Amino acid sequence: MSRLGSARDLSVERHTLSISARRARAPALKSFLNQLERDYRLVLRRARRDIDREDVRDLKSQRNRIRKGLAHLPGSRKDVHQKLLRSGRDALDRVREKRAAIDPHKIQTLHQTRIAVKNFRYLLEAIAPEVPGASPKALATLRALQTTLGDLHDLEVLTAALSRYSAGDATSRIEDLTPVLIDLEAQHSGILRSFFKSVDAILDHWTRVLPEKF
Repeated sequence: MSRLGSARDLSVERHTLSISARRARAPALKSFLNQLERDYRLVLRRARRDIDREDVRDLKSQRNRIRKGLAHLPGSRKDVHQKLLRSGRDALDRVREKRAAIDPHKIQTLHQTRIAVKNFRYLLEAIAPEVPGASPKALATLRALQTTLGDLHDLEVLTAALSRYSAGDATSRIEDLTPVLIDLEAQHSGILRSFFKSVDAILDHWTRVLPEKF
């Protein structure tokens, strides 16, 4: 089985499959969980090694340079305020564009929306003092939206990994894993319905907060 991805993906998969394993003592599922555990440990070792290589001093230096640059932005205080609002509106427009292009049958469209929401949320959290209406409660809706899209992504990664694991192998493995795949698909459908119920109202709020013209 190929490596499955990030530590976050693996941890979610292990949790989800542990629940499934308690319900169905399928040999193929247990085998998959064992392989997942080995991959998880490998990813953690690599992540720790990469973190140890990071130079924290360099990150602090970059942060200080950015702060100095922001303190000397050209133009008046009002000009800076307008530029920040414009950057927020541009990021929101990208989210709305990706949301409009979502096709539930094309995983990539959901993934692109997740990335756009993540970028918008991080930007809004950084400039929130300059944005009337960017309250903690409003920002929490973006975090919830990002979490929902992240859950969808995790289920897609997990389903793809299980499908690869069962493909081209013994019939018994396919029989063991088919109920699990059906269960994951049901979870995915439920989360997707929840996403579609909430996403437009959330984006409409931010459209009012960040109008086309300030």
